[in-house]
This record gives sequence, structure tokens and C-alpha cells, in this order.
Amino acid sequence: MDLSTEELLAGLGRSYRRVKSSQRELRPSDRLVDDLDLDSLDAIELLLILEEDLDRRFFDEVSQQLRDVVTVEDFVALIRGFL
Repeated sequence: MDLSTEELLAGLGRSYRRVKSSQRELRPSDRLVDDLDLDSLDAIELLLILEEDLDRRFFDEVSQQLRDVVTVEDFVALIRGFL
């Protein structure tokens, strides 16, 4: 089953709200550090929660490329590349 960009964005939003205890809705243009106040440990936690939520395994591949991710849209595109 392929996940749509919207499904990945929704899953990432759920994960973000768990990590940051926030009700904020994510937008593709949101910057992970500047807009969402995520640090590298938050990003790793996001990946682990998203893996569990989606019942998919991509952490090893995706985590190695996190430093190149700037926006939510970049994050979703990176994950899509490994699904």
C-alpha cells in the first residue's frame, strides 16, 4: 500500500503533536528548526513515532539524511523516497 503525500503529512503532524505536546497543524512550508522548534533529537523521535504509526520501517535510511531536511515538505519527500 502506497501512502499519499497527504497521509504522510497527517502522520507527521500526529507525530509532531506527540513530540511537542502541541496542537499545531503542520504546513509543507514549515521549517523544522525555525518554525517548529525541532532539534535533532526531536526529529529522531518524530521518525520513530511515525514508523510506529504507519507500521513501516524506514528509520535507518531516513535518519542518515535528516541533516539535509529543512522543511516539512522536505521531510515528507525524504520518507516517500524510502517507502
